[in-house]
Parts: sequence; structure tokens; C-alpha cells
Amino acid sequence: MRKIDGDPCPTDIVQHIMTSTASTRKHMSRFIMRVLPIEVACYASEEEISRAITPVVEKYFPVDTQDPLK
Repeated sequence: MRKIDGDPCPTDIVQHIMTSTASTRKHMSRFIMRVLPIEVACYASEEEISRAITPVVEKYFPVDTQDPLK
């Protein structure tokens, strides 16, 4: 299964579900106990994990060189 450009990412889908549930106070399903947004999946080796996690880290933890936090 590949992500097509324009499709929402898993975190957007989970955010929408949680916001909708909180605002309507209505349960969507009684069988859902946990929702885990998985953005990247790879083989469980150090090299593959390092390669797969790099874009995710850059997306959520951008490098700010002008005003670094101490």
C-alpha cells in the first residue's frame, strides 16, 4: 500500500478522529481501545530503521540554527 500525494497522513487522520470524538462526545466504536498512527514501516535492522526514521525526524524536529534552545 503506497501513499498517494494529496492523501492525508496517519497523524492527520488520528487527529481528526480525536477532535471529532472530543467535540461530539459520541463514541465511534466500542471496540477501538487504541489508535496508533504509523507513518513509516521498515525491516527491523539498524540500517533500515536509520534510513526510514530520518525524514520523520526532519519533519517533526526541524533544525533551527538561528535561535537554538539551550
